[in-house]
Amino acid sequence: MYAKCGDFSKAQDVLQNLPFRDIVAWNALIAGYVQQSQNKEAIRCFEEMQSERLSPDEVTFVCILNACGELQNIDKGKEIHHEIVRQGLLGTNIEIDIAVVNMYSKCGRLEIVQEVLDDLVKDAVVWSTLVARYVQQDKADAALNCFDLMEQKGLSPDEMTFIHTLKACGCLRMVEKGIQIHGEVVRQGLLDKNVALCTTLIDMYTKCGVLSKAQDVLQNLPFRNIVAWNALIAGYVQQSQNKEAIRCFEEMQSERLSPDEVTFVCILNACGELQNIDKGKEIHHEIVRQGLLGTNIEIDIAVVNMYSKCGILEIAQEVLDDLVKDAVVWSTLVARYVQQDKADAALNCFDLMEQKGLSPDEMTFIHILKACGCLRMVEKGIQIHSEVVRQGLLDKNVALCTTLIDMYTKCGVLSRKKMFLMNSLFHV
Repeated sequence: MYAKCGDFSKAQDVLQNLPFRDIVAWNALIAGYVQQSQNKEAIRCFEEMQSERLSPDEVTFVCILNACGELQNIDKGKEIHHEIVRQGLLGTNIEIDIAVVNMYSKCGRLEIVQEVLDDLVKDAVVWSTLVARYVQQDKADAALNCFDLMEQKGLSPDEMTFIHTLKACGCLRMVEKGIQIHGEVVRQGLLDKNVALCTTLIDMYTKCGVLSKAQDVLQNLPFRNIVAWNALIAGYVQQSQNKEAIRCFEEMQSERLSPDEVTFVCILNACGELQNIDKGKEIHHEIVRQGLLGTNIEIDIAVVNMYSKCGILEIAQEVLDDLVKDAVVWSTLVARYVQQDKADAALNCFDLMEQKGLSPDEMTFIHILKACGCLRMVEKGIQIHSEVVRQGLLDKNVALCTTLIDMYTKCGVLSRKKMFLMNSLFHV
């Protein structure tokens, strides 16, 4: 109880004052430390427990392996692994097997994981865990190799294994492998009852650019929800097929499904790319009606970007007036003005941003310095230069330094450019 509540001093006191401390009591404290991400303390307790000549059990091993993985303490992890092997526990307890695999995976020692798995030929759950871990670590090639080996060993993947393997296919644009897995998923009748698997299939096909198959998957679903539709709409937007994205959105609405935040962001992006201001305004009004504007940063930025891409910057400005506290959205508009060669508007927006007490980030400074260079407004540039120096940003952002030099050059103030370069050199 004390460990779950995070009061470890009391938990430790209870343990220390016991007339007899057994493995169960120690496990309660060790597990508590691991659950609260105090992994060094968990290992300290484990070593103190060992000093009392108590032998760890399966619960202890799982907890300490998790702690070693989180800390990437490979030496301690290997020590625990060898003790597990010595006691003949590897391959006899699924929790220990997965903990060993996870520990080496988190430590980045996937070659040792493969060796461990070779000793666990019959354990599909452990293999599936490794497939998932490879995908999470952006090692799609390794995930597919592991999946192939799993099948060669006659092990049956579960639904989560199929999901992670399809993600790997999408990352590598391996549509033929994806089609093969799709066939197996259909053969096992898994699409009728697993929405996450259907969504992953759609996502895999869209990433591979095979949108017709993604559409087929959606159309053949026994029931279509917003998550599945979002996967297809997002795929069309990612592939710059924005008209198709809007068509899908309207078809989704015809099924009386309500768009969520993901849908709104995707469709606003599509409207911006197509400069479809009428549809964009319609989406904007629906977002306002649902009270979402100002509650979700992604939606806020998408609304501003849509109007900016359509060249309706005055409406973008009005939207921002309703988002006084959101520096990210304001910074987005500053960038958009500069990209559209509207340096005056960018500077006005920057000034309003500062008046509202919002703090510009490094990218905002870069864009506003570009605006100063375009307008030859050296005094404003010097003022921003001073603020950048005051915040210590020049020490870590080469792009910001380069933009400053470019601004002074465009303003014809080469002496300041030279001085800035010399100061940078002396600073280095």
